[in-house]
Amino acid sequence: MVSGIYSITSKSTGKRYIGSSVDIKKRWTHHAYFLKLHKHANSYLNRHVDKYGKDDVLFEILEETELLPEREQYWADYYQAWDREKGFNISKDTARPGTTLKGVPRSEKVRNQISKSRGTTPFKCLNTKQIFVNIRECAKILDLHSAGLASHLRGNTSHINNFKFAWCDPKIDANRRKVLINRVCKHRNKDWRFERASNGGKANRGTVHTPMADVTKIALARRRCGYSVYCLELNKSWQSLKECAEELNISHKNVHCYMTRGKVYKNMYTFIKKEIGYAC
Repeated sequence: MVSGIYSITSKSTGKRYIGSSVDIKKRWTHHAYFLKLHKHANSYLNRHVDKYGKDDVLFEILEETELLPEREQYWADYYQAWDREKGFNISKDTARPGTTLKGVPRSEKVRNQISKSRGTTPFKCLNTKQIFVNIRECAKILDLHSAGLASHLRGNTSHINNFKFAWCDPKIDANRRKVLINRVCKHRNKDWRFERASNGGKANRGTVHTPMADVTKIALARRRCGYSVYCLELNKSWQSLKECAEELNISHKNVHCYMTRGKVYKNMYTFIKKEIGYAC
């Protein structure tokens, strides 16, 4: 992995694009990929390659260094890559505000400014009744992961390390609960069915039926299965894996595993698959 300053030069016009990276080889692969798709972030370089072709540009390493911001600015000024007649760089200041240089960590002062600018919406811990305004401070006090805490506050998880949090603003907390309920319902969509609305036959997500009856589940299992399970020792067949597993008091996964491998289950049962089509 080579860290340093690189240049993308046009053979026909002599224009240059100056950049820096902690991994120049990987960065060049990124440039080549998006230039091939005609979706490069630098519009000047993108239009040039569209006009002259990818064989017109030459990639070269100017300097191997760890001082990326300072040396990138030096080479950009040296070739005047920010001049439209001489280069492809968009800005004269390569380390312009608002951009992040990969491999260059932000200072503590900058991180605090970003943290303050993101707002101070208070939230509370339901276990300890404490109120916090900063996710990082809360995570540090309660020994939690800040990313996991942020995910929990967005409604992605029901708890984090046995702690539960809620926004002090009831509107924000209500939206969070809706997100959490929707995520839980997605995992239960195999057992729950929604009523059909009268207009257009669309599903009415507001009304929920009771769980499916066992007869309905067995019928659906038979339709999905498409074969019957036959046991040589008992001389008996079942219409689904679930029926066989429940009657013999074993796991349906074991039935399927021993049936597909052709082995005897605990020297007791030999299962054979018999195709019956997709009729119930």
